[in-house]
Amino acid sequence: CTTGRDDACGSGGRACAPCGAGTSCQLGACTPFSGCTAESCAFRDRRASFEALGVTVMGLSAQPTDAQKVFAARKDITFPLLSDTDLKLSNELGLPLFSAGDLRLYKRLTLVAESGRIVKVFYPVFPPDTHPAEVLTWAQHYFKVGE
Repeated sequence: CTTGRDDACGSGGRACAPCGAGTSCQLGACTPFSGCTAESCAFRDRRASFEALGVTVMGLSAQPTDAQKVFAARKDITFPLLSDTDLKLSNELGLPLFSAGDLRLYKRLTLVAESGRIVKVFYPVFPPDTHPAEVLTWAQHYFKVGE
C-alpha cells in the first residue's frame, strides 16, 4: 500500500508503537497488497470516534518513512505512521510476518495498549475494511467498563 499500488480505499493494515497512559493504539501490517488502503482509510474515517474515547490511532509498517509519507498524502491519512524497517517490534513481541518477494512485512493485526501494556490483540484481521469498526465497538465497551 505504501508502494503506491492502491488507487482507492479498498485494501488494509497498520501497526503501533507504545502508547502513553490512558491511550491505546492500533497495530496492523501495511502491505503492498489488497487490504492496506481500505483498513487505513476506515481507521482514518473513525479517528474522531477513537479520539472521543481517548484512543490514539497509529500505524506502523516495514516500509520506509518516505513511502509512508507518499501513502499518507495520497489517502489523507492523518494519524501518525511509524516505520520499522528493521522489524524491531516483530523481534520484541513475536509479531507475525510474511514475505513478498524480497520484502519481509507485517501481517495485519491490531494491538490495543493501555498504560504501556497490551490489553487486546485482534488477529487475524479480515475483512480489513470493516475491521476498524470492530475495534471501535470493542474500545467503546472496554473504556466504558473501565470508567
